[in-house]
Amino acid sequence: MIAVRRISLLAFVVIAAALARSEPARAGGQMIVALDYRTSSSLRGCPDATQFEGMIATSLGYAPFRPNAPRQVTVRITASDRGIEGSIEWREHLGRAPGERRFATPARDCAAMAKTLAFALVVELQMLASEEAAAARTGSAKPESESAAREGEKPPATDPAPADAREPPKADDVQPAASPAAPTAIQAAPVVAPPAPDPERVTLALGTGISAAMGLPAGGALGARLFVSGRKRQLAVELDLDGTLPSTTAMAGAPAFSHYALATTAAGCYEPGWFSACALAQAARLTIRGVDVDTPMTSSGWAYAAGLRAAAAVRLGDRLFVRGRAEALAALTDWTVTLNQEAVWTRPRVAASAGVDIGMRFR
Repeated sequence: MIAVRRISLLAFVVIAAALARSEPARAGGQMIVALDYRTSSSLRGCPDATQFEGMIATSLGYAPFRPNAPRQVTVRITASDRGIEGSIEWREHLGRAPGERRFATPARDCAAMAKTLAFALVVELQMLASEEAAAARTGSAKPESESAAREGEKPPATDPAPADAREPPKADDVQPAASPAAPTAIQAAPVVAPPAPDPERVTLALGTGISAAMGLPAGGALGARLFVSGRKRQLAVELDLDGTLPSTTAMAGAPAFSHYALATTAAGCYEPGWFSACALAQAARLTIRGVDVDTPMTSSGWAYAAGLRAAAAVRLGDRLFVRGRAEALAALTDWTVTLNQEAVWTRPRVAASAGVDIGMRFR
C-alpha cells in the first residue's frame, strides 16, 4: 500500500489544480457521518436532535448525517455541579474512539452550549473532508505515473509547473498523513470554546416584582418589591424592600382600620439550577389608622419574623429571568391593634405570601 504523504500548501494547490483537469470533483468535499446527540433531561432550552442537525447542515450547505455511516460522532450536553458540560467524541466503524473534545461553562445556558458544539463540529467535518479529498487526489495520481513507467511510455506532457512544485519535497519537510479512518483532525482542529464566565466571579442581579400577602398586614394585601442579589457558584444572598398598598379591614363587631407595611428582608439562598431555597429574616414597619372611631389614632411599630422561601426561575435570554416564589414567615414578636380601648386584631403566628419577579443579571 502506497503511503499517503502530506506536502506543503503551495505544492498541494498546484497538484490539485492539475489533477482537476482529468478527474471529476468529489461531491463538494462532503463528509458523511452518523450522529448520536443527547442532552440531559434536567436542562431546559436545549435544541432537539433535528434542530441540532439543522444548525450544522445550514453552516455546511448539506446534510452530513446518515444513520449507517461507518464513522460516528457522539455529542452530549450534560448538567454538572459547576454548570453545563459538552463533549464531542468520534468513533470508527471498529468501535475505537480516536478523538474527543470537552467544553464546560458555569452558565446553565443549554442553547449557547449547543451552538458552541455545532460550531466545533462544523470545523472538524470541514477539515476531515479536506483531508480525505487530498488523500484521494494524491492516491489516484501515483498509479497513473507508475503504469506509464512500466510500459515504457512517456507520461503525457503537462503545462510547466513552478520549480518548487516540480521539485520533490525534502524528507525533512514531509510528514506521513493519518489514515482516513482515524480523524486526527479532531485533535488538531483549532476549535476554541467561547470564553466561559469565571466561576469565582460574583454575578449580580436587580429586579422588581408583585406580591399577595396573607397575615401581615391584617386581612392580607397586595404589594410590590425591589430586590438586589449576588451569586457565586450555587450560593446567593438577596436583599428585598417590600411594601403593601394601603387597605381597610373591618372585623366583626369591631371598628374598621386601614393599614400598610414596609419591610426589609434578607435572604441566604442555595441555587443549584432553576430551583432555589432560601432562609429569610424580615423586619417590617406596620402602620395602623382607625376608621370612623371617636378618636382616630395612628399606631405603628416594628414586627420581626423569620422563615423560608421556595422559588423557580425561567431564563429569558442571556440576562433576563422570571421567577415565581412562595414564602412562609413565623412571627418573632407579638403585635396587637387596639381601637377605642378594644383589641381588634392580633398578628397571627404565621404569615404567607406569593409573588412573581422579573430581573436582570449583570456579569
